This record gives sequence, C-alpha cells and structure tokens, in this order.
Amino acid sequence: MATALIEENLRPDGTIVHEELISGALGITYLGGADTTVSSLDTFMIAMMLNPVVQREAQKSIDEVLQGERLPNLDDRPSLPFLDALFMEIQRNTPIGIAHRSTHDDIYEGVLIPKGTMIIFNVMAIMHNPDDFPNPEIFNPYRFLESDGNKHTLKKAENDPLNTAFGYGPRICPGRHFATSWLWLEMSTILAIFDISPMIDAAGNDILPDLEYVPAVVSHPKPFQVRLKRRDNIGAVLAAADLI
Repeated sequence: MATALIEENLRPDGTIVHEELISGALGITYLGGADTTVSSLDTFMIAMMLNPVVQREAQKSIDEVLQGERLPNLDDRPSLPFLDALFMEIQRNTPIGIAHRSTHDDIYEGVLIPKGTMIIFNVMAIMHNPDDFPNPEIFNPYRFLESDGNKHTLKKAENDPLNTAFGYGPRICPGRHFATSWLWLEMSTILAIFDISPMIDAAGNDILPDLEYVPAVVSHPKPFQVRLKRRDNIGAVLAAADLI
C-alpha cells in the first residue's frame, strides 16, 4: 500500500505529492488494524496448540496444494478452503468486537440513545449461539465445510462469523478485506513452515496457555509460551526463498 501510494504521487524531483496525507492514511491504517490482527494471530497460535488434529489437517491441505515447492500466497486461497474455515472458526470462537459511538441522538424501539453513547454489541453471545453454531464451546472448523470424500468445500454459510466479527452497517470495518487477507497469509505461512505445540516443563508436561483474555478495547490472551519446530519438509523451500 505504501509503495503504491508513493509511486503514484512521486514527482520527477523525488518529492512526493500529498506526502502528509499519505503518511496520515498509512498511520491510521496501521493503528486501526495492528491491535486486532495481533489479537487474532495470538488466538490462532493458542488454537493450534490445543487442537493438534486441526493443525495437521490444515498442514495436510497446504502440502497437497503446494507440493513442498514454495510458500503459500493469496492466489492459493481458493484451493485451501480448510484455511478459510479455520479462520472463520477462530473469529467465531474468540471474537474481537469493536465498540461504536453514536454520532447523534437516536431512538431504537422506543429507547433513547444519546449522542456520544458507546455501543458494544454482544458479539460473544452471537458467536456462541447454539441455534446458529451447535456445540459452540468446541473448536470445530468443519462446521463451515462440506465434504465430498477427501475434498472440502466451504458451505454457503447463513451465519458467516466474519459478517459479525467486523461490525455492521455503514461503520463496518473498512479494512476487513485487507485484515482477512493478511491473517490468512500469516496463518498459512506459519502452518507451512512450523509445527506448533506447547512448551514442556522440566517434568516433561505441556505448559498450556491461560485461556483467560485481558479485558481491553481489543482483548488479548494473557502472555503465553509456544514451541515452534521447523517442519522436516520445508528446508529446501526456505532456502530457495533466501529465508535461511
């Protein structure tokens, strides 16, 4: 994004047209998405630690598409529906949810909502409604998939959690497509390169993460440890990409 804006506004003398506007737009884009995407990535790491069967299924789907020849890119996304289902389940299982503020007095079903009121929709209750998501306490990406033998395809979900995770109406998150693409690419790349597991204590027991989240505008899990082990079949790919 930064490169495109600079190249489009670069003068022959090397100065940049609208440099302050570009700087401000980039800063707002970063600040608006950094905290939320990091929170989602933390949740992804915890989910993979606690659900090794799901992790192996995701890695299997990546390996089948990439054949150990390269790292994933966004062009692979249509061929990796399990990764989309995994992302959807992460957003459903531990949604972020962002507060909004009314810009003027409003009346909803006879109730006055004064200007300046902070409004937080109950995203956790929505995402854990058993009528929409059976057994909501179970982490299960397969709820968003249809299977034909060994082939998975995404269901045409009536209750797509991404429609809720990014808000509603004219104030829906403007960066949702960028955030979704970035997180999908991060998740798929991590899974292609690493096996994710808990750290082990001196007695050989798993050190499991605390599942309590820290209350904040954007909630994060409490600090946790994770073990990343490079997968055996990825060395040549990383070498070809000059990453080792």
